[in-house]
Amino acid sequence: MGGTFSRVKEWSAGETLTAAQLNAEFDNILNNLNPAGIDDESASDAAAQASLDPYSGASLTKATSLKEELQQLRYLIAQLSGETYWYIDPDASIANLVKHNYLAKRSLFTYNGGTTAYTVKAKSASYWCKDKYCWWDEELTTGAIGTPAASDWYYLYLDYSAITSGTEITNSELIWSNTEPAWNTSYGGWYNSDDKCIFAVRTNAGPTNILEFYHDGGDLVHYAEGIEDVNETIDHAAFESHNLTLPKFCTKAATFIRWTFVDSAAYLRYKPKDANTTTGQIIAYAHTDGQKGQVHAILFTNGSQQIELEESAASDNTALLYTNGWYFPAGM
Repeated sequence: MGGTFSRVKEWSAGETLTAAQLNAEFDNILNNLNPAGIDDESASDAAAQASLDPYSGASLTKATSLKEELQQLRYLIAQLSGETYWYIDPDASIANLVKHNYLAKRSLFTYNGGTTAYTVKAKSASYWCKDKYCWWDEELTTGAIGTPAASDWYYLYLDYSAITSGTEITNSELIWSNTEPAWNTSYGGWYNSDDKCIFAVRTNAGPTNILEFYHDGGDLVHYAEGIEDVNETIDHAAFESHNLTLPKFCTKAATFIRWTFVDSAAYLRYKPKDANTTTGQIIAYAHTDGQKGQVHAILFTNGSQQIELEESAASDNTALLYTNGWYFPAGM
């Protein structure tokens, strides 16, 4: 790494050096020994990519030349960006990360079916989709679900292949599918291949639209009308299974339960299906014969959205259970 400028004069043996010539050569150095006058450290791809860890093994390695100083800075830039080399554009800029740090990561989803069938609105949010950072500041309206089936779940995905990392997305990167997501440990979220699931809706029995819902940006998505999932005499000899109307990624339900007990001192017990406990939890109890009661309860299910119910007496004690909503899991 030398200078990029030339000397003032080439000297020959026997020439006389004057004060003016000496001053001119020193002025040449003083005037040109600046960043533009110093040679590069990128004569080849390998040289441009070379870096040096200044803290290898938790021990400081002091640079002994400007070359090493530059290589140590390259190393730290690559560490900050997460890229292989210091000159590669990062997935997200610090400005975008700071800007969207003050927004809820999850969007606030709004029912839009009354205006445009099979669509929802999504307020500003930011997400990581696999290794791409994406965000939007304006409220987006999704496209409509194509050829929807009746009483089926449809999942809203971020389209990985269409996203340019670090840039604001439009509604074209939000896509619907009735393919269920699965938890991806490597990506840390619910995915269908590389597409990240961020929401779910259910169609009605027509189908003519999606079921109306309420959401405030938090964990709970509340149905406008509860869905009857249990209405029967409950088995007293053993726990029996019941399916709750929840999306595939959900194992936590908001429910309403109403019961009628013929006998006093009878109780209704619940547990997630396949739980190890043999007794579960009491969620309803009758103090007198013919007692009726009701309660709002949060219930957990297994990974197939199933619970088990059992009652303690042999009489025809009945239970009515409505699923009123579902909760986002971690990673969404």
